[in-house]
Amino acid sequence: MLFDVHGLAIVTGTWCPNCHDEAPFLSQLYKDYRGRGLEIVALAFEEPAQLKDLSRVRAFIRQYGIEYPFLIAGDSDHEAQALPQATNLNTFPAMFVLGKDGRVRATHAGYASKATGKYYMQEQKEFLAEIDRLLAEN
Repeated sequence: MLFDVHGLAIVTGTWCPNCHDEAPFLSQLYKDYRGRGLEIVALAFEEPAQLKDLSRVRAFIRQYGIEYPFLIAGDSDHEAQALPQATNLNTFPAMFVLGKDGRVRATHAGYASKATGKYYMQEQKEFLAEIDRLLAEN
């Protein structure tokens, strides 16, 4: 084993409406599951102007009560170069589900917000089942 925990790597940006929709879910997920061995790290790709003044990033973290690491990974035009292993990365948010062995177990592109109704509910149910299965692994 490489890690003592399973994890989620989130590609996000404070300029992204769907990332705002996803942030409260991830914040609560982290609070509920970190004691069971789940870690989350956000890789934020911000607009170039925002990299000079991180006040919007700080406000985003504060607004959603984010307690997991929120890293500034670069500007929003260069996420593919920053993550070359993520072939065809062209969506925000994007999620990589990582096992304790460090391997990507699943990927998720985009986020169905509460406004999508049954799609949101189904996505939440399936994702939480996926996390429960992952955390049940030795």
